[in-house]
Amino acid sequence: MLERLSFTYIIQKTVVRIEEKTEYPCFDFLPLHGQSAYFALEVEEQEDVDSKTAWKTAYRYFIHAYAPSKAVLYAMIEQAENSLRTKIALPPGYDIERQAGAGKQKMEMLAEDQFHAKIGFETVVLHGDKMNF
Repeated sequence: MLERLSFTYIIQKTVVRIEEKTEYPCFDFLPLHGQSAYFALEVEEQEDVDSKTAWKTAYRYFIHAYAPSKAVLYAMIEQAENSLRTKIALPPGYDIERQAGAGKQKMEMLAEDQFHAKIGFETVVLHGDKMNF
C-alpha cells in the first residue's frame, strides 16, 4: 500500500489513547480557556523515512501538558508516556514500526499556578513493502 495515512488520523488516535489511559482530557488544539490540568497535541511534521525495504512515514508531534502544580505535571508526563507504550490502532495494511518519545523536551512555569511540559513524540508507520525486480 503506497498511500500514507493522514496526519489527522494519527493525531486523532493519539488523543483517544491519551484520554483512555490517563485521568486528563486531551485536545487536538490548544483551548482558549483550558481546565486546570489537560493535554494538547501540536503537529510538528510528517516526513517520508528513507528505507530500502519498506515505505515509511514519520509523524512528529508534541504533547503539551498543563497542570496547576509541579507534582501534577510530573504525574501527567508519566501517564502520557505510559499511555503510548502500546501501539495505537491502525487500519489494515499499516503497521507501526516505532512509537516513542523523540525530539525536544521542555518544562516551564507559566504562572504561579500553571506549569507546562512539552514532550516530543514520533510515530513511524509502515505502509507497504518495496519490491526490487
